[in-house]
Amino acid sequence: MADPTYPYEDHLFSNFEELFERLSIEPKDNKPGNFNGYIVENLVVSAVASVTVRHQLKRIPTGYFIIKKNAAVDVYHTDIDDESIEILGTGTATITLLVL
Repeated sequence: MADPTYPYEDHLFSNFEELFERLSIEPKDNKPGNFNGYIVENLVVSAVASVTVRHQLKRIPTGYFIIKKNAAVDVYHTDIDDESIEILGTGTATITLLVL
């Protein structure tokens, strides 16, 4: 019996390659699993005032992920540059942020 073929397999693979390139995952050394990112734990966000996160990447981040949060809030940025991100929430929450 022949292996099944998937008509979009090559296209899907190239999309994943492009996604990882856009996330700026760059090895810091030759060890697997290292990437160029910054994690901030126990960051309190609110709708009242933005919070400045100094990410230390020395470049404009590609984006960020909310890894953990303790309330049902949306989190978004109001400003991004090569030194910091201004983060604001739709309510109050404590989050863990991964900046890439």
